[in-house]
Amino acid sequence: MLLTRGHERRDRKVKNVLQHVESVVRDQLAKACAVHGIDKSEVGYAVGGLGQLTIIGTKQGQMVLPAWTVLMSLRHLLLGQEPVAESFPVPGILPSDTDFRSVVDTLLGLLVATRDSEFRGQPKSDGKIDPEQVIVIPKDKQA
Repeated sequence: MLLTRGHERRDRKVKNVLQHVESVVRDQLAKACAVHGIDKSEVGYAVGGLGQLTIIGTKQGQMVLPAWTVLMSLRHLLLGQEPVAESFPVPGILPSDTDFRSVVDTLLGLLVATRDSEFRGQPKSDGKIDPEQVIVIPKDKQA
């Protein structure tokens, strides 16, 4: 309780922002798991960053911005394999609940796709382009 100038008592509820963000992430994770047909116990998550400055890639290049980070992991379908994990920054000092919900949906979609491709035996991409698979289109044939 706080006392004001008029010595009146007021009850104020202080919102724990981290607990709120974690509950939003947990709620959206439950919804996204239901959509993908995944048991919630197969998914782990962590929320960090807390609006601290971090380097984020944008359309204008890399920038230093305040951001939160959502990290998620998904149990692998093959025994003995490490879980599949990804993280994603949510820019802003205090992003909206919608921002966190969309990041959870995006991350879980990526994790499911990665897990499924690895289960089918497709190797992980190292991000490099195989020169033998590059097709050069002459300028007169380009649209």
